[in-house]
Amino acid sequence: MRRTLAQRVPRARRHPRRIQVRFGTEGPDHKGAIENLSDSGLFLGSNHLFPPQTKIRIEFSIARSPGLLEGVVQWARQMPASIARVIPSGMGVRLTSASAAYRQLLRNMDQKFAR
Repeated sequence: MRRTLAQRVPRARRHPRRIQVRFGTEGPDHKGAIENLSDSGLFLGSNHLFPPQTKIRIEFSIARSPGLLEGVVQWARQMPASIARVIPSGMGVRLTSASAAYRQLLRNMDQKFAR
């Protein structure tokens, strides 16, 4: 069922940014990339998908500062290879915990777009 405009919950501002990551349920077993991010969640592009409600850990590095994110998969979509360049496979992840490096990245991006 589609939500009407009045029923939709406002989303936090999404910032396009590609960041290479390693992720998994226990350890960083898989490779992927954050494609867009916000303070509440992100899109994790990958061919390895977990089902909704799976708790995952995401490790990354920005300017040599390591970062760790924890979240819960909200949705996952696997796209055929023929259209994966246009609509990538991946997962929507709601964040439950974020490192200082991630929070600083968001602050920098918010300031950049506020100008």
